[in-house]
Amino acid sequence: MDRPRWSRPGDCADTLIEGAYLTEVFRSGIEAINRNQVLSARSIGLSAWQAMRLVVLAQSVRIVPPDYSNLLIGLMKRTAETSVIAIAEILKVAQDLQSQYVNATPLIVGALLSMVVQFPMTRIASRLEKARPGI
Repeated sequence: MDRPRWSRPGDCADTLIEGAYLTEVFRSGIEAINRNQVLSARSIGLSAWQAMRLVVLAQSVRIVPPDYSNLLIGLMKRTAETSVIAIAEILKVAQDLQSQYVNATPLIVGALLSMVVQFPMTRIASRLEKARPGI
């Protein structure tokens, strides 16, 4: 099923906004590393690029994932909101099946499909936040 044309601008706007947020998350992860770490790396003979790659980025990789995962979950939810027509289609099919078979199972399945995608992502983000190292 092809997405309607009017939902594509919403996806483009979400992509640009999320790109800006993700850039800020990575920037703050890099800035969270103490300046003395860079100075120490430089004092043992590493170039600026090596200090960034081997010291700063290596440490910031442990800091960034919880915030990054939260932003990805938000993007997933907003993408679902911009494609309301697809959700309406799922619910329409579920309502048609419900009226055909006279039970609520299709509506429950439609709701479960949404939960199957979003619940694990939320649990993973929660675990990442708990495992976040101290800064």
